[in-house]
Amino acid sequence: MRHLTITLGALALASALVACTGGAQREPSSADAAAPADSPAASSPFGKGDSTLPIPDGDQVNPLLTNGQAVLLAFDALEKRTGKPLRVTSLTSVSGTGLTIHVQEPTHRENVDEWTVMPNGDISGPIPVHITLIGSTGRVTASDIDKEAFDPRKIPFARLNKAEHEALAKAKLQDGRLSEWTFDLQSYMISMESTREKAYADVSPDLKIERIGY
Repeated sequence: MRHLTITLGALALASALVACTGGAQREPSSADAAAPADSPAASSPFGKGDSTLPIPDGDQVNPLLTNGQAVLLAFDALEKRTGKPLRVTSLTSVSGTGLTIHVQEPTHRENVDEWTVMPNGDISGPIPVHITLIGSTGRVTASDIDKEAFDPRKIPFARLNKAEHEALAKAKLQDGRLSEWTFDLQSYMISMESTREKAYADVSPDLKIERIGY
């Protein structure tokens, strides 16, 4: 069993990743985009990734990292499993893997589950996220989670790819590569790396670059 601890505003979330997580299920999309047969995106129901964006060596082009429309299609597929409305506390897309989403349960809003959507359409979860309040011994309520949850479709994912190109250009890393992005109500960040250093771009909720850090 491994544990993941993150901080969301006033909440500290300790996620006990248990074995009985419901397995993986492929959710094909009607918006399958044609991709070249030799492209890693050819098997993705979410469309193609941007092969012009450099990524870490050995990783495959991942549409859920570089294609905002693919991310929106992943939300549609996930919502069939989680129910409506889809409200999340965090989103993380990592090169070489998939899109990890912490989802507020629609019918038990005090609960948060971790789901992972892979570029090939596989969906795994739910993994319960064990939540405690910082500085409090009280139980977490639906109201507590409501303050941290948001509609992910309100993020302008149509601008994701442009923001990633801008981040790499402004970071000016030698052989810079896009490695991941993480969005939640506290921060929006695009992460990059090179052989010798790492960098990140703080972006606004409308996915415009605010500053570059190292």
